[in-house]
Amino acid sequence: MPTLELDSKRRSRCCGYRAQIVRSRPGGFLSQGCLKCGNSDYISGQHLPDLRHVQCSRTTSLKVKKLDGQNYFYQCDQCKASWKVADIVPAWWERFPYRPLPVDSDFV
Repeated sequence: MPTLELDSKRRSRCCGYRAQIVRSRPGGFLSQGCLKCGNSDYISGQHLPDLRHVQCSRTTSLKVKKLDGQNYFYQCDQCKASWKVADIVPAWWERFPYRPLPVDSDFV
């Protein structure tokens, strides 16, 4: 599946500019990068954009869920098709310069 360029619902904290969602680490960790300066920031499910599933008979909105208890997925409530967000967005290095964004496991 080709990657999708998804903008976060939340603007970047650094510049107040649009921010693109990217895969930050193996395993599905997501972050967002400022499209103006490239700074990285954390993202939560509420900041993922609304998407529609046009393959169903009704064009339905996809729900954001943590189907595996850890990673964000888009899921169609009608047909139950799902997509792991980290699998459909670009990796950070495809769009942005290196700007470290630590996670809890970095401090263990």
